[in-house]
Amino acid sequence: MIKEIIDPSTDIVHIVPLGLRDWENRIVIGREEIVNQLIV
Repeated sequence: MIKEIIDPSTDIVHIVPLGLRDWENRIVIGREEIVNQLIV
């Protein structure tokens, strides 16, 4: 499964494969906003 992450600061849509440990289940979006638990 994949999840689309939209970066509001650049309007870029990142296609992130779920399960990648590189993301550590979190991503910093725009203004230091942290979204936890990408994997629901």
